[in-house]
Amino acid sequence: MLSGGGIKMKKLFWVLALLLSLSFIGCSSKPNVQVDQSTVPSGESVVPVEKSSTTSVGTVRNQVKSNLQYSLDLTHNISMMKFMIINNSSENIELVFPNTHTFDFILTKDGNVVFDDYKDNPNVAKNNWETHQLLKANGDINYVGQGYDVWYESLTKKVSNGIYNFEFYSTSEKLKDVPHLKGQLEIKNGNVNVNSIRLN
Repeated sequence: MLSGGGIKMKKLFWVLALLLSLSFIGCSSKPNVQVDQSTVPSGESVVPVEKSSTTSVGTVRNQVKSNLQYSLDLTHNISMMKFMIINNSSENIELVFPNTHTFDFILTKDGNVVFDDYKDNPNVAKNNWETHQLLKANGDINYVGQGYDVWYESLTKKVSNGIYNFEFYSTSEKLKDVPHLKGQLEIKNGNVNVNSIRLN
């Protein structure tokens, strides 16, 4: 038979045990993360980011253009620069152009354009029919439609010896936010010095 003091101690024990169990339950539950949908542009997917020691509550926007980049291959053919658009996303991307003007490659010297491939190269097709280009997913660069060729011969016919800056980019609206590929090259003795080609 318990005395009055023993009954009080037993009640106190059970109260403390109940409070302790409630505190564990509270610690293990995750806070509800709220995303302000009013600040998200229409058409963009939103993923909530849980608050932690390194991340504040916010949004992650799934922008396809962040998965695109330009590249330059000098080994494909000794007579040309092969520019490519690399699609690192998991989905194929189709580019649609209103005409055959699908990219720009320009040479500049002292801030002035001295060569524009589309305007100055007589071998470039200049037609008004709709043009399509498929960018294969997962970084595939072997698909025939991925590359743009700039032949050295087309440059040396128009430009004299010297050091020039070059710039390459697609004219597609989908790629307007992709940083242009820029660099330098030297034309020496009437030929492009391939060893001089550098990217910025």
